[in-house]
Order: sequence, then C-alpha cells, then structure tokens
Amino acid sequence: MRIAVLLFGQPRYIEHSAKSILEEFTFDGHDTDFFCHFWSHKEDTSEKSQLNIIELEKSVIEDKVEEIFSPKSFMVEDKTEALILITKSYLKLFSSS
Repeated sequence: MRIAVLLFGQPRYIEHSAKSILEEFTFDGHDTDFFCHFWSHKEDTSEKSQLNIIELEKSVIEDKVEEIFSPKSFMVEDKTEALILITKSYLKLFSSS
C-alpha cells in the first residue's frame, strides 16, 4: 500500500518535528510519499503579544525539505501572493453565482 502525506503551511521548526513526522507515517511493508507546500516565512509569537514575521530563504526551506522528506512534489511560496490568488479565485467563483 502507498500512503500519501501532505505537509503544508508555515515550516516552523520542521527540523525539530521531522523525526516524529517520519515515525508517525512510516509503516513496515508500505511506501510513504510526502507532498509539501510551505510558505517562505514563519510567524513567531514567542514574545508576549508581539508577532514577529521571519522571512526564510526559499532555497534553505527547499534544501531542508528535500533532505528530510525526499518529497514527490513540493512548493515554497510567499504567503501574501498565495492569499491574493486564493481570494481572487474565491471571489470569481462566488461572484458568478
């Protein structure tokens, strides 16, 4: 059996959670394929009531993801651009109703 796992969103501390993710989705006798879609920033709320946006190098994310998960497919994109596209698609879909 083949298992597909989609990882998405902010790549917060991906290197710290990778071991758990791999253990959770690895089964003897089965193949696991990873697919990843991440944004090129992470939000850090460790400071009290302060939101820090940390820009991450796209190539650094890609290198880490490739090394850890060897995904079948993955994409790293800017969150703002993605949200604009989603909003435009949503408006187009519901404005024609």
